[in-house]
Amino acid sequence: MGIPLKTNVVEEIKLRPYQKDLVNDIRASWKKGNKHVIMQLPTAGGKTVCFSYMAQKAALKGNKVLILTHRQELMGQTSGTLSKFHLNPKLIDAKTRQIHVSNCYICMTGSLRNRLKKDEWKKWFDSISLVIIDECHQQDFNWIFDIPNIKERYIIGATATPKRSNSQVEL
Repeated sequence: MGIPLKTNVVEEIKLRPYQKDLVNDIRASWKKGNKHVIMQLPTAGGKTVCFSYMAQKAALKGNKVLILTHRQELMGQTSGTLSKFHLNPKLIDAKTRQIHVSNCYICMTGSLRNRLKKDEWKKWFDSISLVIIDECHQQDFNWIFDIPNIKERYIIGATATPKRSNSQVEL
């Protein structure tokens, strides 16, 4: 049985038609066997809203979701949006020493990279069904594609600018 969703939140977000279309396009791509997909919307188009909606749906099915970011302020912004979808994410940053039970996590990319050197964190990561990479065009996330079995995991890369340059890994 999954972790109960947060229920004391008054405000709830409704997806706009173009956001619903984007979510449906991602689901259709997954059904075709594409487990790693890019979610592209322009700046202020509602990427966080879209992936928070998808995180909620995954959590309601009993799955665990991990959202990766590269900036501290994005952790807070994402946490606020997730709460509007009745999720209560656990934050993982440089100060986090233990794994808290949840169905949704937000983590700094460097913190996760360091934690995954330990067996208990590797085991925890194996329980994650959906990984969402916020600002996936950043080089800070290249390392995640070296994790064993990452190809079997569902991954959404959210960005306004999906063109990667230099030696960056293709999603």
